[in-house]
Amino acid sequence: MDKWFSKTSVIRILAIGIAILLWAIVRLNNQSGTISSPDSIERVPIHIAYDETKYSINFEPALTDVELKGKPADLMKVKMSPYKVIADAMNLGVGKHTVRLTAVDFPEGVDLVFHPENVTVQLEKFKVKDFPVHINVTGKPAVGFDVGVPVLKPSRIKLTGSAEQLKQVDQIKVDIDIQDASATLEQTVDIQVLDADGHLLSFPSEQQTVSVTVPVTRNVKVVPLNVPIGKLPPSGYAISKLVIKPNQVSIYGAKDVLNQISMYKTNELNLEQFTSDQDLEVSIPVVDRVSEISPTTVNVSLHIVPSVAKRMKTVPIQLIGLAEGLKAEIKGNPDGVIDLDVEGAEEILGRISNNQVKLIANVEGLTAGEHMVPVQVQLPEWIRTTQSISDITITIK
Repeated sequence: MDKWFSKTSVIRILAIGIAILLWAIVRLNNQSGTISSPDSIERVPIHIAYDETKYSINFEPALTDVELKGKPADLMKVKMSPYKVIADAMNLGVGKHTVRLTAVDFPEGVDLVFHPENVTVQLEKFKVKDFPVHINVTGKPAVGFDVGVPVLKPSRIKLTGSAEQLKQVDQIKVDIDIQDASATLEQTVDIQVLDADGHLLSFPSEQQTVSVTVPVTRNVKVVPLNVPIGKLPPSGYAISKLVIKPNQVSIYGAKDVLNQISMYKTNELNLEQFTSDQDLEVSIPVVDRVSEISPTTVNVSLHIVPSVAKRMKTVPIQLIGLAEGLKAEIKGNPDGVIDLDVEGAEEILGRISNNQVKLIANVEGLTAGEHMVPVQVQLPEWIRTTQSISDITITIK
């Protein structure tokens, strides 16, 4: 054995063999990281770097496929990397540009090929346009309350975008709900930028909200008060003066209800036991569909005096309701008048005349022939008749 190693030729041959073996091992090791098939990532979003304070942008395509080459260990790192594909348009101005894609935050040792490699970028200088803000009020206030004209601050909003973007804007709108509101509403509301189909658009604006004030007030109407007299003072006495304090009342309710009321009544007074002046506190009722009144009571001062009598001469009896084509007359009273005895305060009786006294016989629905009809007496307030008026006979032809 020692003889073999002592020969120079044998040693040389062994050295060459060892060198070849070591070269082969290194070669095989290097090939194990590169001869792998290429990997790829599909539909990677493209990010455009541009001056967002000056320009609006449109670009296409929005996605790219990325082909990856490298050692398996390096390719595995891609999945955990915060990589991006960007196109740098920061130094570009208005117009259409072709920009090469670049990679950001991919692991070292990975080669990239983009499909496509470029993106087309259209930059437009921002324009500013002023739009009015429209308010959409929904719901109804509480019963008895009314809605005034809403106030918006600001009432106009400036939008920034390209001419094409601004052309899409149909209106700026805010919504506010007043359902069952019983007081003025003050809210800060987000604006909605809408196109003609009502779709929401995204626009940069320094003003994204507006202050909305919707006046909600109670429906109120002030009307004069009347004190109805159910029963007058006893015979021999009469009212000469009646003073109400206050003489008006505030009534609250739905507007259509208030529009029908021009005068409001207190509770009815019964004066049959009074023969002298009186100061009374009288309640005011809340009638149907009126939600509230103010005040709820009033002071009524009555001046009661001894009464006097007066005969009203030849007061005409009015026949009402006579059918068309018929004639009627009062049997035994061709002139259709009577004398009527009345009673009241002297100063009031001195002012009344026959045309303030109404005697009415209603013949509605009566046919030809004779009919007994009652006579209704209508007198000025605080005046009464002292005689009984019998039914009259009316002949209809």
